[in-house]
Amino acid sequence: MTFGRMNPPTRGHEKLVDRVKELAGDGDHHVFVSGSHDPKRNPLNPKQKNSYLKSSFPGTNISQQPSAFHAMKKLHDDGYKDVTVVVGGDRTDEFERTVRPYVNHPNPDKSLGLDSFEVVSAGRRDPDAEGVVGMSASKMRAAATEGDFKSFRQGVPTTGSDRQARKLFDDVPFFFF
Repeated sequence: MTFGRMNPPTRGHEKLVDRVKELAGDGDHHVFVSGSHDPKRNPLNPKQKNSYLKSSFPGTNISQQPSAFHAMKKLHDDGYKDVTVVVGGDRTDEFERTVRPYVNHPNPDKSLGLDSFEVVSAGRRDPDAEGVVGMSASKMRAAATEGDFKSFRQGVPTTGSDRQARKLFDDVPFFFF
């Protein structure tokens, strides 16, 4: 599984989704996204985001949960006992530090109740790099704000056509930071 805001979806998110599906093999995979929506950090509303994610990542099990904790609790409630979380290389330590203590917490109300829990990196991203290597949703939102479709297009998942990329660009509101 993975969890993220994915607002807007990027090639980095594509890398996460691909890694989740690769690790799942013939097993189940889950891509959970937050429903958060605010003008600057989460410009696409949940319905828009879901539509873009489903068209960008066909055949992917995508659903909404408020947080990674809620996503893992949902998996547990659905009968899953072994969870592998795929995150960007810059997030592995954070997940280990914040989630692992709740995998089998002594307080049943706080426990995720899992038999096994693993955090796997989908790879490293250099946020200072130029072009696709350093692309992030933040950079895509900034490109939209600056009216820079060329830079924005570099971050759109590879499955997205130019037409889809233009629609996504137009749906990300222009804000002046």
